[in-house]
Amino acid sequence: KRAQCELTGAARKAEDECWAREAEEPAKEAEEERLAQEAVQKSEAERLQREMVEVVRIVEEKRAQCELTGAARKAEDECWAREAEEPAKEAEEERLVQEAVHKTEAERLQR
Repeated sequence: KRAQCELTGAARKAEDECWAREAEEPAKEAEEERLAQEAVQKSEAERLQREMVEVVRIVEEKRAQCELTGAARKAEDECWAREAEEPAKEAEEERLVQEAVHKTEAERLQR
């Protein structure tokens, strides 16, 4: 009887262990699913981070292009402004030369 009880007890223990492992299975599956979801989310977050870095790079590149274009436009505007001033400067120089000629001529005539 004792041997039979020990066998029965061992069988019961083996059965209890089997049921315990069976009970752990959904928890393990749930943990595996959670880990898989975390991996997917991490991968998605990394992808989004790479995309954001690329967007920032493109924006910075466009900003630099605009700044260069703005600087070129300013330089061109300044060049045109100097070009527009040139005839006025030449006319003023011509006027001053004519004044000097007239003054010299007037002084010569007075003598």
